[in-house]
Amino acid sequence: MLTITFLPHLKQHLRVAKLISSLPFQWDDSSGKLSLLPSKIMQFIVTSQLMLQTVYSILQVVMTTFSPYSTGTKFQAMVFTSINLTGLLLRWNWKLDKTAMNLLNAFIKFEESFLKGHVYKKTIPDKLMSLVLPLTIFSCFSVGIFTGVVLFYRPCLPPFAGSMLPCCRHGQAKFSICLRIGLVIFDVFMLFNAVVSGSFYITQILIASSLCFWDYMQIIKKWTVENTLNKAQLLQTYKHLKILEMLNNNCVRKCMLPSCSLGFPAIQFFSCYVCIKLHDTMSLPALAFYFLIYGDAIILTTSVFTASSYVFITSRKLLARWRTEWKMTQNSELRRSFRACSPMKVRFGDNFVDNSTPLVIQDTCTRQTVSSLLISQ
Repeated sequence: MLTITFLPHLKQHLRVAKLISSLPFQWDDSSGKLSLLPSKIMQFIVTSQLMLQTVYSILQVVMTTFSPYSTGTKFQAMVFTSINLTGLLLRWNWKLDKTAMNLLNAFIKFEESFLKGHVYKKTIPDKLMSLVLPLTIFSCFSVGIFTGVVLFYRPCLPPFAGSMLPCCRHGQAKFSICLRIGLVIFDVFMLFNAVVSGSFYITQILIASSLCFWDYMQIIKKWTVENTLNKAQLLQTYKHLKILEMLNNNCVRKCMLPSCSLGFPAIQFFSCYVCIKLHDTMSLPALAFYFLIYGDAIILTTSVFTASSYVFITSRKLLARWRTEWKMTQNSELRRSFRACSPMKVRFGDNFVDNSTPLVIQDTCTRQTVSSLLISQ
């Protein structure tokens, strides 16, 4: 449930994002909903940062690809470049579109009427998310701080800003303390922007919407068993969910899910390659850091697409149960209403996420990693 499980963490996430102007939304306490940033200056800062991150990401890709570094060093650099690009694609909102904001507000408004007069008990996924969501902000800070410490001592580390300077590329790197601190602040700020904004769309939009749909259908299933609502009311409630499904797909199908389907496997591929191929040349803390990124990429890939697939699986089972238990032969109106109901799907592009999608993505990542390791021998 968004208002029970995700809302407290949503407010906290928006407060952090507002401090660095990485998202165009804020929480409005007076209305109890999300709203656009009221100041035109703040909106301009958000779009300016988006453009700066775009230029920075392009430079990272170009400089890393055409640099004289070894293949191993380039793969290490591509781990951070993939993180930055994934965050950029997830947060891309040049025209300050309100689709994501309207989706969350629609969930909040729906739950006000959906749960009215009913007592909701948290499910196991809700309890797990209550534990995981606070770690999201902590991870954002920890990744930025660790990267900043490393960059202070290794300012020429690709793909960050210092590696793009002529002195680093010619092997004559001598930085003053002020320049080191300036480069660290810039790189950490850019990485922090990508991670904070990207994690917002992952946890509060993609995962939250899928888990909410799953919770709603579990409640409808309970009402079906207990005869809390009649058949017409159950179908009407399901049709309300179909409206939310359309809003959700309008939000995620064009950019968010395609970004995850490309970005997360890329992060997983590069970090896994680095951990296996370069483990004997890295220090233990560096190896642990890349392994942590690899683990996070697996968890994000699996959780996003598994949660999305359960929307289709659960809705299909619910409709199959109604088809089996309800006797609709003598009620033509009920039969027509039921035929108008189809399983809900989380779409990306022209496809949708089903129960095999997470396995297909993991299989592709594993095959590509193994192939690259064999070729590099």
